[in-house]
Amino acid sequence: MFANFIPFEIGTYIIKAVLSPALAIGYATYCRQQVVHGTAEFGNFFDGFRNNYSQMVVANVLIMIIIGLSSALLLLPYTQELAATMQDIVANGGSPGEIFEEISAIFGKHVLPIFGYLVIALVVQVFYLQVNYFVVFYDFGFWEAMEASRILMSRVFFKAIGYLIVASLIFVFGTLFSLGIGALFLFPAIMLMSYSVFEQLAGFNALEPKLEDDLII
Repeated sequence: MFANFIPFEIGTYIIKAVLSPALAIGYATYCRQQVVHGTAEFGNFFDGFRNNYSQMVVANVLIMIIIGLSSALLLLPYTQELAATMQDIVANGGSPGEIFEEISAIFGKHVLPIFGYLVIALVVQVFYLQVNYFVVFYDFGFWEAMEASRILMSRVFFKAIGYLIVASLIFVFGTLFSLGIGALFLFPAIMLMSYSVFEQLAGFNALEPKLEDDLII
């Protein structure tokens, strides 16, 4: 959360590629340590920085590049027109209503590329949902992990979308109805749900993490 205060866009990239993946998978490494050995330490939450960390960073950078390129190709005309329009409205002292109308009009003209970008971003997110688990628990290289995740998730693609929607709704509404306090409990729960999905889909044995030749569904 504190990393969000890093200025400029570089802060966002650092968070998404360098900090967030390693911190998020800490819930899984802690959970596995508890299951296998019957005990875990607070330091296990930071095992993502110690287990094959460089490959995790490379994998997440590549995923960001894929999404970024699709954004640049599909949304560039929209963002350019939006920026120019916003500058004109602000310079002429436009009202919030005028701003909303102009944004709606621009969105209507570029609805297909915007929708296309959202579809691509969703597909990429689903395909590479399990990348970090393969990197940490199986010591896969970045490309091997990305391919394993893509093969695995393509078999349950629509179920994965349903899972992401349900998990997001649980987090959003649970956080809103609890005035934000629920996030302290729901975020760890969502992280452990994700780990549970990996265990079930990859045939991940609780004691012997040996990947089958043919990924189990």
